[in-house]
Amino acid sequence: MNKKKLLLLLAFPLFLLAGCGHDDIEGDGPDIPVGQNGDIKFKIGFVQPDGVAYATEDNDAPRTRVATDNQFRSTWEDGDEIGVFAVTHGQPLAASDNFIHNVKLTYSSADDSWSGAVYWPTASSGITSLDFYAYYPYDDNGGTPATLDPIAITFTVKTDQSGKTTVGSAEKSNYNLSDLLTAKADNTGSGYGKGETVSLQFSHALAMVQVSIDDVKYKALNTNEDITVELRNVRTAAGLNLFSGAVAASGDAGGVTMRRIEQPSDADYESSFTFCALIPAQVVARDARIFLISNGDLLLNGSPLTAQLDMTARTVESFTQQIPYTALPFIPAGSFIMGSPGNEPNRGTNETQHKVTLTKGFYITKYAITNSQYVEFLNAKGIQGEMLKHPNIPGAGGNMIGGEYSGEPLIYEGNTNQWGVKWDTNKWIPQPGYEDHPVVWVTWYGAKAYAEWVGGSLPTEAQWEYACRGDKGSLPFGVGDGYKLDNTLANFDWKYSWSWDGSSPTADITDTGTCPGVTQAVGSYSPNSYGLYDMHGNVLEWCLDNSDWVPADYGEASVTDPTGPSAGNRRVLRGGYYGFSAQYCRSAYRSNYEPDDANFNFGFRVVFVP
Repeated sequence: MNKKKLLLLLAFPLFLLAGCGHDDIEGDGPDIPVGQNGDIKFKIGFVQPDGVAYATEDNDAPRTRVATDNQFRSTWEDGDEIGVFAVTHGQPLAASDNFIHNVKLTYSSADDSWSGAVYWPTASSGITSLDFYAYYPYDDNGGTPATLDPIAITFTVKTDQSGKTTVGSAEKSNYNLSDLLTAKADNTGSGYGKGETVSLQFSHALAMVQVSIDDVKYKALNTNEDITVELRNVRTAAGLNLFSGAVAASGDAGGVTMRRIEQPSDADYESSFTFCALIPAQVVARDARIFLISNGDLLLNGSPLTAQLDMTARTVESFTQQIPYTALPFIPAGSFIMGSPGNEPNRGTNETQHKVTLTKGFYITKYAITNSQYVEFLNAKGIQGEMLKHPNIPGAGGNMIGGEYSGEPLIYEGNTNQWGVKWDTNKWIPQPGYEDHPVVWVTWYGAKAYAEWVGGSLPTEAQWEYACRGDKGSLPFGVGDGYKLDNTLANFDWKYSWSWDGSSPTADITDTGTCPGVTQAVGSYSPNSYGLYDMHGNVLEWCLDNSDWVPADYGEASVTDPTGPSAGNRRVLRGGYYGFSAQYCRSAYRSNYEPDDANFNFGFRVVFVP
């Protein structure tokens, strides 16, 4: 996270909060029509950073933006409306009956002017000077603008800041309508007298969150599909005291669809992905996940905050989100035949076929969780590396702190086959060279704790097999043609590659080369029809289900949304690993282990049920 003052963000023009500038109205400002008490002239612009000239069409001084043209210059947009209040100089704003009370001024781009009914006080009123207050966007208070309390204005940002809203006869950007602006004009403490031009210089009352998506490494985003980013776990409502300028976030946390900076006509539209949203300044707790990225059928769940986020008004909170952090293809609800047919070679006796119906679709991680991802969790949770007493796994490890499984082991370095994570003085890091390999030496407790930390869960055995099979039905494998597994399709012991003609009682076992004998980076082999990688081989994957010493047979009865036995001293593992022969990497093959144990071939992935 990089926190910067808005006024310093001059390197590249964003939207509203990229900088502040003066939008100077032609001449001394737009003339308000003359009335019986005398018109008031306004010069309406934006607060200026110290030492920077007013922005014009001819210089590069920073501008704020209510609307933005193709050159990223800020302009008021046709039909923009502000609300104006005025009180006797030196007097506070009152909740009602101020001298000027919530009068609307409307901007016209046709003649670059503002219009509205605001007039100086008459001589008989005894008022010689006024202080002015204004805000944007205008609030007519449900059709009774004269009753709006300026000390307690309720404002809510638009929850879809990528869209538009019809205001009057014009379509307005929801992002622009979410930019709460305020202005106070007291003529440097003297108040404004009749005939003087009132300078209303607006400043931002909210904060902006911006995220840049880094897709350089994996090229996971499909630029032919819409890319949307939701800012989550933030409050969208606020109370504004126009007199003091204070804005206080209120209400429950929710989500905001962010605005894309790059537009289809931009040269970098398919290579740069930057999104921003305006929200009230607030505090967001550490570990919160504030970004959810959607791209076609993919759901990309952003990284958790590594520190508490303290926002302030007129400040940009900038993030970079690498993709994929957790890429999540969607698996639709449906029914399938779980288990293996009776003539499938090398099948287990606990693989009886039966119909399973899953009533809810779910997202599942495209890859097994990697070492780089897992150390984020360990470090964010403050898991300390220590010499855990395990009979078979000496070396540093980390125990769960608090929660349902407090004290249970999560992860080990391992004394051999160190392809996972390691304790490095005061933090966890991936083993060098294995950053993008699946995490190993992880216990079931460690897998479950991570899944819950990211807001998901481990897959049930039924969810796992349904996702693994893809469009291959009851065939042995979910990749290739479904009948074979060889060195082009998965990381396993290629000496025992397997192919079947679909009817013979035995499979053809062939040697297709010397296997790597170690985990490979996720995504190294072909995906299945759902876009899931490495469901066969590489690492065994923990599932949620309990199990006895040997996973019990399913039986033939149809079931709906099964979650496995209610008790058991083991947990199910699926998918095979890099050292197994092909027969143990079949879609139906089932294994298990104690939940507090770990090995150099145990990994996992995560599901999210909407």
